[in-house]
Amino acid sequence: MSIHILICDDDPLSLKINHTYINHLSHCFKLDASIHCFSSIQEKFRTFLQQEKINIAFLDIDMKETNGIVLAQEIMIKNPWAIIIFITSHPEYALDAFNIMAFGYIQKPIEQEHLKKLFLRAIIHAQSIKNKSSEATLDFAYNKRSISIKQTSIKYIEKIQQKIRIVTTDDDYEIYDTITALEQRLIYLFAKIDQGTLINMNYILTLDSNIIRLKTGEIFRIARTQKKKFKEIYSNFPRF
Repeated sequence: MSIHILICDDDPLSLKINHTYINHLSHCFKLDASIHCFSSIQEKFRTFLQQEKINIAFLDIDMKETNGIVLAQEIMIKNPWAIIIFITSHPEYALDAFNIMAFGYIQKPIEQEHLKKLFLRAIIHAQSIKNKSSEATLDFAYNKRSISIKQTSIKYIEKIQQKIRIVTTDDDYEIYDTITALEQRLIYLFAKIDQGTLINMNYILTLDSNIIRLKTGEIFRIARTQKKKFKEIYSNFPRF
């Protein structure tokens, strides 16, 4: 099972060093890895982002053409399961990095032992999420047809009058069911924010007080009665 690794740094020397480290660790861990390096966020990178899936991304925060945090948000729109690790010489950006659910943060100059431990954790998470969550499906009847969709593709589920609306990265489905019944069939990715809405926590970009913003732009408000329980669930949610 190949893992796609992205490395972005506008300093050619740093990019080369980072690639050498990651390539060496991939061989040490006997990882089937495809490593993609970019020193410029131009058309070639945009094309790559549209065509390839990214499992792990190592990003320099302070690049000339773009802010690495903005780049991470862009990557997660297309690859909501991507593991983001920042490499930078600016420790003051650490809080911003973790606010977008970064998996890790490495300060330059890189300590190889720290990189090794963080990379191993990232590999384990990436392989786990590909092996387990990607296999879970949600099956239902829609327009007199039997539909089966991957649960990882579901962004949120909401009650609309007498129907349930299932919103995925590719399509929307309105079916007759209940939130309670669907909740029992979903894996750990989902949490209830009010009596009629379930959110896939892996699509959450920011959580500010009782406002949730998804990586794809949608905004939700957490009900007062669900706020404490949701935040407890979300605080223990594994960031892949």
